Amino acid sequence: MKNLLLFAFLTLSVNILQAQLKYDGVSMAILDQAVDDKRVAEDCYGLKIKTISHNGLLPLKGINISIVGDDNKFPYTTNKAAETFIVTANDKLVILVDALKAGYIGGSVSNIELEKGKLKTLTIYVSQKHELPFNDDNGPVVKKPVIYFYPEKEMDLTIQLKPQGEISFSYPAYNKGWKAIVTPNGDIKIGEKTYPYLFWEGNLNQKKTVSDFKSGFVIEKTQVVAFLEEKLAYMGLNQREMTDFITFWAPQMEQHEFNFVHFVCAEEYAAQIAELEMSVKPDSEIRINLFFAPVNADFKTPVQRLQQFKRSGFTVVEWGGAVLNEMP
Repeated sequence: MKNLLLFAFLTLSVNILQAQLKYDGVSMAILDQAVDDKRVAEDCYGLKIKTISHNGLLPLKGINISIVGDDNKFPYTTNKAAETFIVTANDKLVILVDALKAGYIGGSVSNIELEKGKLKTLTIYVSQKHELPFNDDNGPVVKKPVIYFYPEKEMDLTIQLKPQGEISFSYPAYNKGWKAIVTPNGDIKIGEKTYPYLFWEGNLNQKKTVSDFKSGFVIEKTQVVAFLEEKLAYMGLNQREMTDFITFWAPQMEQHEFNFVHFVCAEEYAAQIAELEMSVKPDSEIRINLFFAPVNADFKTPVQRLQQFKRSGFTVVEWGGAVLNEMP
């Protein structure tokens, strides 16, 4: 609890139906309009708290919630659905979010004004220590696009990346391009070092939501790995690339009971994620980006028709992914 004192108290205005709490310019919390609820008696106040991660929009269970001024005999902890329900005699609350043990950065939410006999829902966004904060005004963060090269013979290659946004990190460092020696076994030699792939991350310019996609898949938590194995193999990834993809994205997707999934490939990848230019034109390219968001079990979408990509001659493969900014 001592660590929580490092976080400044922030004031939450409730003069509108939804009020946002700002923390260093980032949306930190949203308080919804009060509604009638049978669990809240006429002479008390009700508050439902939901805790969501900034970047991943993952429902966060096991987050401890404390109320300043209450005796805290009954500690509040978010359940599997990332919610906890509070009935209180106080109409003004200061909430402390203790998320440090779960690997997230917690904080304070102050001056929550409740209405007698009503229920309000406070959605709190907390950030992982290694995450960039979630920002409603920007596009999603494209995570771990990695690029593999499979030439038929060793060759010098200059690679230019033109993302639809800004590169936030790259490895090896992208200094207006990469100059490499690529070999048939997939090794990429830059200077004295050898890499299995080129790595970059960035922020897209265009905000994207589930409603931007007219088709996709709804995948249950227990089906994530099998689904990815089937679809990635169908689109042309080899076992090495599939393993890299699945070990990165499946653990994040399995934190939701159900996910909406849409793949952006080929020309759409270039238009929405990044253009890729090389000094030697490849014979075949496979470029796949996964967009996903947690959804309810009853969420419906037309099934996306995926394209099969053939590998022949000098082949370049790139995959990445992003969590959509908004859930439906």
